[in-house]
Amino acid sequence: MSRAYRRVPAMARRNGPTPSRAARHSLRNCAFCAVRLASSPMTDFDHFAIAAATLDDGAAHVFARLGHHMGPGGKHALMSTHNRLSGLAAGEYFEVIAIDPDAAAPDRPRWFDLDRRAGLPRIGNWILRTDDLDALVDRLPQAGRPLSFARGAFRWRMAVPDDGILPYDGCFPALIQWDSPAPTFPES
Repeated sequence: MSRAYRRVPAMARRNGPTPSRAARHSLRNCAFCAVRLASSPMTDFDHFAIAAATLDDGAAHVFARLGHHMGPGGKHALMSTHNRLSGLAAGEYFEVIAIDPDAAAPDRPRWFDLDRRAGLPRIGNWILRTDDLDALVDRLPQAGRPLSFARGAFRWRMAVPDDGILPYDGCFPALIQWDSPAPTFPES
């Protein structure tokens, strides 16, 4: 048995080849950038986006795994998506998001890489809140271009990459700035 083979953990040998050096470097960069960004005084955790084929599939998945009921949500006309929301803690929540089958296709790729999404519902992204999206995007242009959204009383801006895919194949957090009070939820 070669020395290099012995250094690879048994689980990795069973589950296929280990990531290449470039892939390991990319993953380390992603983790480093994300930890630095999440611990930045400019950001706070806002919510998890759970990507699903349909809102019903996503809500059922969350309930089956966590016993957590998803509440109502709404539509995002610019992205041709819709969602359901449910609170986690003060200022933090879950969002189940899916392509809206009743909406016309957007003229750009959808956010959260929903155009390539397949399989079971899963946490597709995590979203960090900032009070100065423009300054953060200036520091981290790979986060995307700030786009404005509105639904009912809610107004927000998010950095969305032109291809809809966040850096490091979606591991990088999405960035949001609330221009109205963020969603709130009753204590559970």
